[in-house]
Parts: sequence; C-alpha cells; structure tokens
Amino acid sequence: MLDEREARQVAQNLGLQAIGTLGILLLAKNRKIITQVQPLLDAMINTAQYWVSRSLYEQVLRQAGELID
Repeated sequence: MLDEREARQVAQNLGLQAIGTLGILLLAKNRKIITQVQPLLDAMINTAQYWVSRSLYEQVLRQAGELID
C-alpha cells in the first residue's frame, strides 16, 4: 500500500502493483469487509487530516456505489 508518488514509481519500476489507501477502502467494500466507504473516508479527512480533492472524493464514492449523480 503506497500513497507517495515516488514510492509508487519505484514499485511500478519493480513490476509491482501499487494500491493506495482509497483503493484499499474500495477493495474492503467489494470484499464485504466494510459496509460503507464514506464514513471512513470522512473520518480520515476530518480526524487524520488526510487530503483528497473533491473530484477524487466523489469518484471513490461513485465507485463504491455511495454517490449517485
């Protein structure tokens, strides 16, 4: 699990698949480990000061089936 751009590049150069925090949340929902992404993502943003752009936030929730246009 990697979120830093440089670490992701190193992983890709080594032929490894990198997955970030948001990808882990989506994977956990898909595997029914968690029921919702939004409460966890909101807590990361509000409590842990995790930064995510509004467009990425919406994209993740759309992929999780939790945001409908």
